[in-house]
Amino acid sequence: MTDTDLAQLRSAIDGDRKRLCAALNLRPDGNRYFCPRCQSDGAQHADGDFSIEAGFRCHKCGLSADGFGLVQEVKHCDFPAALAFVREVFGVADGMPAKAVHKAAGELPAWPSIEAAAEGFRRCNKRLACATVERIFTCYEPDGKTPRGAEVRYMTPEGKQCRPFKFVGGAWHSGAPEKWTVYGWRELPPAGPVYVPEGPKCRDFMARLGFAAIASFGGASGAKKTEWDAMAGREIIIMPDADEPGEKYAATVAEILRGMNCEIRIVRLPDMPEGGDVADLPETPETAELVQRLAEDAEPWTPPPPVEARAVEPPMPEPTGATGGVEAIRAALWGLTQEKIPANEFYRKAAAAVVDWLHGRGRFYYHAERPDFAGVMYFDNERKLLLPIGSDAFLAWLSDCLGVNRSERVFQFAASAIETEGLSARATGIIPAAYWAGRLSGDAPAIYISSGPGRMARITPGAVEIVDNGADDVLFPAGAVLEPWHLVEDGRDPFETCSIFKDMATAAPHGRELVRLWTMSLFADFSCKPPLCVSSCVGGGKTALIRGVFRLLGIVENITAVNKNGEGDFWATLDGGGLACFDNADTRIDWLPDALAAASTAGSHQKRKLYTDADRVTLRARAAVAITSASPSFASDAGLADRLLVVRLQRRTGETAESTLFNEVTAARNAGLSWITRVLSVALADTAPTPGRLNARHPDFAAFAVRIGRAMGREVEAVEALKAAERDKSLFNLENDTVGAVLLEMMQGGS
Repeated sequence: MTDTDLAQLRSAIDGDRKRLCAALNLRPDGNRYFCPRCQSDGAQHADGDFSIEAGFRCHKCGLSADGFGLVQEVKHCDFPAALAFVREVFGVADGMPAKAVHKAAGELPAWPSIEAAAEGFRRCNKRLACATVERIFTCYEPDGKTPRGAEVRYMTPEGKQCRPFKFVGGAWHSGAPEKWTVYGWRELPPAGPVYVPEGPKCRDFMARLGFAAIASFGGASGAKKTEWDAMAGREIIIMPDADEPGEKYAATVAEILRGMNCEIRIVRLPDMPEGGDVADLPETPETAELVQRLAEDAEPWTPPPPVEARAVEPPMPEPTGATGGVEAIRAALWGLTQEKIPANEFYRKAAAAVVDWLHGRGRFYYHAERPDFAGVMYFDNERKLLLPIGSDAFLAWLSDCLGVNRSERVFQFAASAIETEGLSARATGIIPAAYWAGRLSGDAPAIYISSGPGRMARITPGAVEIVDNGADDVLFPAGAVLEPWHLVEDGRDPFETCSIFKDMATAAPHGRELVRLWTMSLFADFSCKPPLCVSSCVGGGKTALIRGVFRLLGIVENITAVNKNGEGDFWATLDGGGLACFDNADTRIDWLPDALAAASTAGSHQKRKLYTDADRVTLRARAAVAITSASPSFASDAGLADRLLVVRLQRRTGETAESTLFNEVTAARNAGLSWITRVLSVALADTAPTPGRLNARHPDFAAFAVRIGRAMGREVEAVEALKAAERDKSLFNLENDTVGAVLLEMMQGGS
């Protein structure tokens, strides 16, 4: 062998290290191998790597050799003997392995004999490395001499495996021939019955019992891949295996041979286990007698009567008749499945049908300030729900209505079409309401307070009624609504019946009145609204007071701490609407005074939509703001202090648990909100003038607060509370300014 041939041999067999190591009885340990030298010295493990091209190296004893050197080390032989061993393992022909020669030529591997092919294929197939060739079954051309194909039966530790081979161009190749001839036809007598068991193994068993027998290759499915011409006009006795594939095989063979003028009988062996065949019986004269008797008793086979082909269609779902009914879209999708159209066309038509159905059932909306897919919403007119189309709630509902799994291709087409429709000219841009909405301008002022998904209270001058979500084009998204509540006749003032409000320890007489006016004015939803600042020492109950307001409203407590780098979170919280509380703002935060001042006067904040692009999102101060502090240093900013409503609390007395206080508010919620809505309806009907200069920064709030006071019969108290709050702004600013606090102390000392 030349150096070039040797290099080609190494390259050709590289990657088959496991086969060579298996032939050398080198046991693998994970991805590594035991070293033959260390192992022979008694070492239990050696860290050895091996590839045929790079060779073997033991990291313990230092043994280093290429693939041929490794063979020499294990076999204790010279190089020619090692080379011969490698050729044998990898199927060498004329100095080169057959697989390498044919791989280079782009051809199939070829062997000179079926025996060589069976063994060569075994060596080339890692799954057959431990297999043995049990039997070879060969079929021949009609001349009876030239082989056409063969089936090799291997026995492996896992069981039998059968592999077909074909004879082409004077050599054997892996793979089945285009058509098999029947196995065993050369040994048939010129006349007499021919038995057809299932498979060559059973045919040989029948021949040993003395019967003329043939078989097809390919198992139960091989009947149609076989040439049966040699059986024309013969008496045929079919013996299927005892299972469903065997019955199908028998019927197929009978149908084929019936067209060749054969007389056919089918023999079924009694008491056979599932999948059993004739070769499972003992090879005795008694078995031959049993088969002979069954064949003689078998009736001639006749084909079953033809079954009239009828197109049985499933019943079409009946639409409910109601616009947007679930059965309507299911019927439409069912109709599309009956059309013989390409898959993509079906998906497009189905998606269009879903969009049309949704239009008939409700309306598409998108966020007017954020016209993107994430802002697309759908209002279901039957359930009165406004849902983002990307939300789990919408997708689960849509999947249930369509009767289609969300992972299916047609659902994905529909979801994409819905996104596109939500930004089309057929959709409407809105700014959805959140928790409550106020429309106080114009001749028909109204306030809307949500009551769970799908309902809301509509408050107009002198009237309160529960209406559907979407009435007057006021839409609350399902995730921005108050907990459900009900109008009751005996409404009560929660600030007089709930201990957490009634017993608050305010430092000034007007404090409780101010909290009541501020809370009730939230529903007017003014764009410019004063933040409520609750200040007290530790134990004053400032946070508990705001939590009580959350419980009364029925909103999940949105209480967060103020962080040094939290301005973005501050604006994101306000953009969600409702009420937001910033708790324990006791240290100087540079951004907080300006942010609070901007939020109180309908300010906004812009930020990048994503860090990866330049698109910007505008966040607006839609939520009312409450802030609690024991040391409100932020109020040293005169501009901010002038915008606050300040309530000072003293340390609470008594030992009532906060959980008890909150449960009391929850129990009184229906009566409390019913009372508030009726007061608001009276306030909306009030057109009398109100005193001026009660709140220079927020005159709309002050005027409505006075009307709320009138509606409660507490106008004087309301006006006095607003005046006191206005006077308190400057004092609060001085108290929290370092220089101002010193001057204030000097003035108070001098007095």
